[in-house]
Amino acid sequence: MCELLAVSCNKKNRIKDLYPDIYLEFRSHSVVHKDGWGIAFYEPRTFNVIKEAKPAFQSNLSKFMAKYVKSHLIIAHIRKASRGKVNLRNTHPFQRELFGKSWVFAHNGTVFERPELRNFKLLHYFPIGTTDSELAFCYILDKLKEKGYELTFEQKIKSITDSVKSIDVGAFGFNFLMSDSQNLYVYRGRRGPILHYINLLSEDSNKLIIISTKKLRRIGVNKLWIRMKRGQFLTIKEGSILQDLKLK
Repeated sequence: MCELLAVSCNKKNRIKDLYPDIYLEFRSHSVVHKDGWGIAFYEPRTFNVIKEAKPAFQSNLSKFMAKYVKSHLIIAHIRKASRGKVNLRNTHPFQRELFGKSWVFAHNGTVFERPELRNFKLLHYFPIGTTDSELAFCYILDKLKEKGYELTFEQKIKSITDSVKSIDVGAFGFNFLMSDSQNLYVYRGRRGPILHYINLLSEDSNKLIIISTKKLRRIGVNKLWIRMKRGQFLTIKEGSILQDLKLK
């Protein structure tokens, strides 16, 4: 399985400035998760996505990212392939444009070929690679596109969660991080890997939420980390939880 990492805060800060070793600790796990790495960080108007189909711990570029990235919204991924070959096309995070916004998606787990995915004719978004992860991302975006541009927040959440419920039936692990350039959407699947988050307030009054597959030991004591419940769907913006849903 892969590992996920996300940071959402209300002020731009370098990961390394906030917690010196957060990214490097996550990166060190790529000794096991060695089939590619990627990071998406929001800059004015769009996400910048950097990725390579090689182990993060062997990449100077990956190490450089710990110092370079400065953003209030970051999604990172290290891959241990279960579906799809090891190449750049299959490396997370994936990126698409929808309604004039940059969307990114990273996934941990395996989505079995559900009838909902096989039978749904994709009209707007198509996978470039061969992973089930990218197919699931395209499915979610296609359903949103069908609804039209003028979606309210509630309509957008309903469309996303309806798609998630369709995909997660029979999946072995559908943990994912997704963003529409404003909100961070976090989901822990009904089965499979665990996912944690920690909600912190730094000394300079930054609101900060960190999502991680594994508890990061350098981010405080274990009791501060919260294990997400199965089927839990969080909507986060600028270090605050806007919505906490239990999908059934």
